[in-house]
Amino acid sequence: MLVGLEAVLKGSKATKAYKKAQKALDMIDEGKDLDKVFRETGVDLVSDTDSLVMEFPATVDLSKLRKSGSESLDKVILSDELFEVQGGAIAADVEAVFVAGKGGGFYSGERRIGIGAEFREDNGNVVTQEKIAAHEAQHVFQWAEGRPYGMNPTFVEERLPQIVGSPITSQATKREAWKALDALARGDSSVFTDLAYRLYRRSPGEIEARVTETRDIKNNPARKFIRPDKTYRMMMGRDKILDKVTFEFLDQINFEELKKEFGLK
Repeated sequence: MLVGLEAVLKGSKATKAYKKAQKALDMIDEGKDLDKVFRETGVDLVSDTDSLVMEFPATVDLSKLRKSGSESLDKVILSDELFEVQGGAIAADVEAVFVAGKGGGFYSGERRIGIGAEFREDNGNVVTQEKIAAHEAQHVFQWAEGRPYGMNPTFVEERLPQIVGSPITSQATKREAWKALDALARGDSSVFTDLAYRLYRRSPGEIEARVTETRDIKNNPARKFIRPDKTYRMMMGRDKILDKVTFEFLDQINFEELKKEFGLK
């Protein structure tokens, strides 16, 4: 699990995580190699965002959930230190349940994550229920820390005009969005839906959750020696993530005017 370093430093100074965070900052100030920083402290610098995160070893255990049908998150995501960080108590109070269908979801208003059936991605990777749980738990911690915590394709579809109009959206994404809106105007919604899905997968919170899911250190112990940023870069190449859109600034755009301009309801 990945936690923003700010949340670690706002937690108890008595924890091992706090001491490792301070050590990491000292090492970075001294210009130490980031691979060495990660190996000694679990802290990494994430590409493109310049944000520092700490990786907490955690095990996903669904055995109790399979018996009871409902468990608090700290009974599903097992870690000695993870729930001691700022927001950890909030995260621990989130309920985990099994749900129908494939995949999963985090419902912040209900403080609940849903874990559905495993599924196979287009690239052939099998996403197990354990990986789904880790992915959604990552969103919980993003939310508890006040960081962007992902979204769903429908959310992106509703805000595509904002994305087109945003000054922080890349020209490559704007060109894709214009093509999708043009296709929609001609009655072809498939291009629009496909773009929304790809943008959803590029959002910062979603990328981070997928990094957590992909690393799966319990079943791939060698990855604990590899920086999360390197996993992220590998995913960017594999999934052809062209750029990321910073959704937290989209409220600056006048959504209603853009909808009228593009003829959307």
